[in-house]
Amino acid sequence: MHALETDLRNLANYDSLTGLLNRRAFIERVDYLLHIAQREKQDFSILLVDLDDFKAINDQYGHTIGDKVLKSFSNLVQSNLRKSDLACRFGGEEFAFFLPNKTCEAAVNFSERLHNLIRHTVIDNKGDAVQFTASIGVVSYFTLSTDNIETLLHAA
Repeated sequence: MHALETDLRNLANYDSLTGLLNRRAFIERVDYLLHIAQREKQDFSILLVDLDDFKAINDQYGHTIGDKVLKSFSNLVQSNLRKSDLACRFGGEEFAFFLPNKTCEAAVNFSERLHNLIRHTVIDNKGDAVQFTASIGVVSYFTLSTDNIETLLHAA
């Protein structure tokens, strides 16, 4: 029974394609962490990432390659986040990150590193090289003081 409960919990909290948190689980966790960060007067940053022209990738190469792009991006992200960071597939080709104890400058540096990694990522499509780009918005706690996750995501 324990394995079944674990499977159900994972299905409820994680995106099955990317392995990242889903939107609901992310917002629940970030809402809790926001209050801790504010109480402790800790920096944090939120990134919102949109894979550019993702519909065109699906249209040109098919949904299987689109899924490979999403998985590749997810793997890239997971291998570059700290254990304390949260990442989610926010919807479709949008992703959100909560980076505790990261100033705006550190978050911008992270986003630049992420851009560089994406730039060097190639998806093989039967010998055809498929590449993608991303737009990244960054907002930090002391840049915009609020305890509302939706306001922070909108600002990002």
